[in-house]
Amino acid sequence: MYAAFGFKKATCRRGSLRHILCLRHVNTIGMTPREEIEMIRELDRVVLATDLPKEGLQAGDIGTVVLVHGDAKGYEVEFTTLDGNTFAVVTVLAGQVRPAQARELAHARLVY
Repeated sequence: MYAAFGFKKATCRRGSLRHILCLRHVNTIGMTPREEIEMIRELDRVVLATDLPKEGLQAGDIGTVVLVHGDAKGYEVEFTTLDGNTFAVVTVLAGQVRPAQARELAHARLVY
C-alpha cells in the first residue's frame, strides 16, 4: 500500500508523521483538492452552525470532532469549557457543523 504513494513501508512507522500522512492520503483518494481541504476529520476543530438548546449549545460554539460517522455524514463532537472540562458530547449531522478557520476569533460565554 505505501509503495503506491512513494513511501517505503519501513518509513511509515505507525504513529509517525509520515504514517499519518500516508493514512490521510489513502482516505482522500478520488477527491478533488477542494473536497480534501473541506473534509472534517477526527480531532479537527469545528464550529456549530445551529443552536442545540437541549444540550445548552449555541451556533458559533467551538468543539472537537472525536468520531466521524459513515463517510462524514455525521460527527461526534465534544464541547469543553476553557478549563478543559467536558460540557457536552453530541452527535450532529454534517450540515450542523463546519470546519473552524484559522482567521476566526473565538467568543466566550458562561455556561452552567
